[in-house]
Amino acid sequence: KGDRFNAREAYHYFLKVKNYYNAYKDVDLQIKNAYERGQTYIAVEMNNTSMTTLPEFFEVEFLKLSLTDLNSNWVNFETIPIKDKKYHYKIKLQVRNIEVTPEMVKEDNFEETREVSDGFQYVLDANGNVMKDTAGNDIKVPKTKIIRALVKGVHLKKSSIVNGILDIYDNTTGQLVMTEPITAEGFFEHSYYNATGDLNALKPDTKKKIGGGPVPFPSSPDMIMRTVDVLKNITKTAINRNRRLFQ
Repeated sequence: KGDRFNAREAYHYFLKVKNYYNAYKDVDLQIKNAYERGQTYIAVEMNNTSMTTLPEFFEVEFLKLSLTDLNSNWVNFETIPIKDKKYHYKIKLQVRNIEVTPEMVKEDNFEETREVSDGFQYVLDANGNVMKDTAGNDIKVPKTKIIRALVKGVHLKKSSIVNGILDIYDNTTGQLVMTEPITAEGFFEHSYYNATGDLNALKPDTKKKIGGGPVPFPSSPDMIMRTVDVLKNITKTAINRNRRLFQ
């Protein structure tokens, strides 16, 4: 009758025929044709309507979005649409706003101390003489001292955010059937520490942080690219959540 839902019904009837009579006429061909005509195809695309130019390969990376695990017996998602192919639904990500924060450098300084052994000292009596124990040996006690280390930490931070709208259209009716806001963030963080003084005063966890040095901040295009994988995951989750819309 010309639509995919009747084709699916025919498909199940042909399967019954094959079950009754495996070699009946051209039943295998009819099953194949009915199955192909019963498919629903969904195209995924992206459109940048923000005032910021996206990095060259941003859209290419986004459209590497893997949706094959969301396909079902009748529903198929495609991120690389085929020319002249009929798509029953269109999923469009509209990028509306792109922001990259300024480069931030924050310093913090703290001191760590530790009490360590510093030899021993003799115990003196009231007259300033060394006291003896019952065996006649000099009495001495351990002596300690406080050692110190000053730690300077430098923290580099930069972030990016991409905001947009995920729209789902029914191409048969031309209607917008779902719209949902999408936000993805990318982060750059780097810290390094230097210490002066007696490094033996440092705690084990602090010692592990000592060393390294500054690294260059990523460029704004690089920061925007850091949102791509997050954007793909959020988009896939939204599509999966709305799978009931695709018939």
